[in-house]
Amino acid sequence: MWRILGYLFFSDKRYFEADQGTRQFDYYRVSEFCSRVGIAISDAAREVIRRGGNASDSLLEVVTPTDLQSLFGQIPHCRALCVTGGKAADTIAAMLPALKPILKNKQSQSEFDFMGRSFRFYRMPSSSRAYPKSIEWKAEAYRQMFEELQML
Repeated sequence: MWRILGYLFFSDKRYFEADQGTRQFDYYRVSEFCSRVGIAISDAAREVIRRGGNASDSLLEVVTPTDLQSLFGQIPHCRALCVTGGKAADTIAAMLPALKPILKNKQSQSEFDFMGRSFRFYRMPSSSRAYPKSIEWKAEAYRQMFEELQML
């Protein structure tokens, strides 16, 4: 994710790296950026059980989903929700009066009302290196979303 955001916002996919050429990211730089731009990050679930020996989301069993009412209560200006995987989309959609966006091409979205607010619900391509698309391809999908939200 940080490579995509670095590419979009700073034209440098390594912008958030702690040291150039490493896979570690500068926590302070990431945190400051997210606060300044208005990005909050949370897992879709607080407790999961991994049913297999790899990182596939299809092998995750959600035990305790994130409490969206509490989360949105902490970020009253939030008007959009973005997920980067199918399991997250399923988990979030099951808790909301929203249609699950189906990933078509580079992204998709639906709209819903919750807690007296209107939201956009985006389903984005995975930011994982395991997803076989280039940073540039993934970044284009995120660019569209950030432009629609007037954040870029």
